[in-house]
Amino acid sequence: RTEFEVETLRVNPFDYLLLGEGSMRVPVEYPPELRMSLASALSRSEPRARAVDEFASRMAERSGRRTTEFLTLLTEEIHARHRVVVREHGDPLPPGETLATQQVACRDLAVLFADCCRSVGIASRFVSGYTASDSGADEHHMHAWAEVYLPGGGWRGYDPSLGLATADRHIAVAAAGVASRAAPTTGTFRGDATAGPLAVEIAVHALEHALTSSAGSSSQQ
Repeated sequence: RTEFEVETLRVNPFDYLLLGEGSMRVPVEYPPELRMSLASALSRSEPRARAVDEFASRMAERSGRRTTEFLTLLTEEIHARHRVVVREHGDPLPPGETLATQQVACRDLAVLFADCCRSVGIASRFVSGYTASDSGADEHHMHAWAEVYLPGGGWRGYDPSLGLATADRHIAVAAAGVASRAAPTTGTFRGDATAGPLAVEIAVHALEHALTSSAGSSSQQ
């Protein structure tokens, strides 16, 4: 059993300014030394799905190839096209399969979002963590979303499952270029034992505290 309280301070997910002309439009132009650091967030899994490339290209054209507008439109469009269901076990679906499937898990949409971003030259990674967005629900699960790297903004989260940019109600636990490296649970066993399902119970509560300054905060446990 583990219990913790986290204070979050990012009320506004857009509290940054993009730096450089190359960051204003897609594909984003990262400096060579930065591209090396972002290699895992720019490389795409194989085989690539043509449908994903076409979908991302349409979103880029509709947004006028403006970076922030593309990210917002992509988030909203993926959210509108799918219904999120709970699938407790298994890897994320390939991006092309997710695009063609109506009912998917949050991790499927996070992988699809990241692949769409990479297809138009935006560095993106998979994030696993907690959210208080569904604090009224009786049952809670770990959540997944994606982050993109923006010059001037750093890593910024987008949650296609909820259709919004992430702020103070998302708590990132792990992030990686490949979803398997940020999975909530992984493991192996030896011998002739039978592997059974792992049962987990998660409780998330948003605690509103009195603010002493103009900066907002919320806590989760």
